[in-house]
Amino acid sequence: MTYPFADWLPDAPGFQNSATIALNVRPDFTSYSPFPDLGNAASTALTARARGAISVSASDGTSYTFAGDATKLYKLAGGTFSDVSVGGGYSLSVDENWEAVLFNGTVVFASINANLQGYTLGTSALFATLPVSTLKPKARHIAVVRSQFLMLGNVDESGTIYTNRLRWSALGDATSFDQSASTQSDYQDLLEGFGWIQRIIGGEYALIFSDHGIHRADYIGPPDVFQILPVPGARGRGCIAPGSVIEFNGIVYALDSNGFYACDGQQAVSISDGKVKQWFQDNENADQRHRITATVDPERSLIMWSFCSSSASDPDTILIYHVNAKKFTTASISCELIFGGQSGGYDMDTNAPGEVDDLETTTGVNALSLDSRFWMGGVHQLAAFDTSHVLKYFDGSNLAATIETGRLQLYKDERALVSAFRPQVEGTATITGAVSGTERLNDADSFGTAIAQEVDGSIPVDPTSARYHKFRTSIAAATDWDHAIGVEVEAQADGDF
Repeated sequence: MTYPFADWLPDAPGFQNSATIALNVRPDFTSYSPFPDLGNAASTALTARARGAISVSASDGTSYTFAGDATKLYKLAGGTFSDVSVGGGYSLSVDENWEAVLFNGTVVFASINANLQGYTLGTSALFATLPVSTLKPKARHIAVVRSQFLMLGNVDESGTIYTNRLRWSALGDATSFDQSASTQSDYQDLLEGFGWIQRIIGGEYALIFSDHGIHRADYIGPPDVFQILPVPGARGRGCIAPGSVIEFNGIVYALDSNGFYACDGQQAVSISDGKVKQWFQDNENADQRHRITATVDPERSLIMWSFCSSSASDPDTILIYHVNAKKFTTASISCELIFGGQSGGYDMDTNAPGEVDDLETTTGVNALSLDSRFWMGGVHQLAAFDTSHVLKYFDGSNLAATIETGRLQLYKDERALVSAFRPQVEGTATITGAVSGTERLNDADSFGTAIAQEVDGSIPVDPTSARYHKFRTSIAAATDWDHAIGVEVEAQADGDF
């Protein structure tokens, strides 16, 4: 008898229903696949904990990566993060972060503790205060709208903080924030009942996530410039963690007090109810919500949230969501933040001696011309800063994976005697397994010793007679495999009692 690995639904009953563990695996439509560890260091270390990062491509295709900690902003070149801060640096409070965007060729970093910082790609040597207008707002949140406006939320204007204020730049000019009908620079305060602005997602229109609601800002031109209204189908939704908000294929995903949800600009729909909402609430460290970060794996249609578990002070758990299969899994990785990185370019002057030669030897790129786009980098890569402040990519060996079925009643109204089971895992991985048998659904599980898979693929276990059984499949770290599909169980009926 064969039992496919079910969806991981920790909030749902485990009986005949869901997997109880899906650790260090990616969710897929009909299986689970391996999740990679962080690979080798891709940079030197920042001075302190990473507070924000961005990878962008310039108009000529050249890739750039920038990062910030509490006192500095950095640019990556040749594997080295160099300090490119404005003179005097910065001083971010312990629970404040940087947000960054690319606006018309200029990378802009924002924090409530610093003036807007701008770095023009291909021109700047250091970051500089971006606004040259009389008003130089600071902001917790930043976005680019219609490629023409730099929109700020939750702002500090001349020492006064307006947590519910939206402020946008002049049309096509991120250096000017003085209110003007001719430039269209202006502001609007959201109703106080919505609380703090927690994040802005830009694009053709802006979605503004507050503590207790979502607004949509549509460009309508002068004199009002933007029409800003609550999203009618998102009543009761908001945001409790700015770093949880992430956009993918026109849908924005976020976390509020009622769990994770998706918003398309018209309505908000839960993605975690009955699945992982309660699990997350039980396992997160709510005091460290400012450490939550999110990113997208576009190749696999995955959203990933990194957060601190119950007693952790650094993020140590990643919640993974497949947007099409609507399935969750988790991974256990400690890091400071995760983000959408890009492969770096190869500068013949700044790359380490022999690095390009080594690349040619290992990949065969020596056949490429020196003006090939390959040398510019720009390939999307899932990235993180580890707890030593070093940039790494998720390109390491496969993590040790565990998949555990829910409680299965193998024979209706009867006990079952299990003598072996065969994990259905494609690949050459090293696999062990164990079985738990209980008489009642409320009995605690007791798994026997993990036993290695034999040549024929089976895992023989001490004969286990019980009414309910669970099967644990463990896949060793750094072994190759593609899909974990389910378990094939060898058992026989063993009576009514």
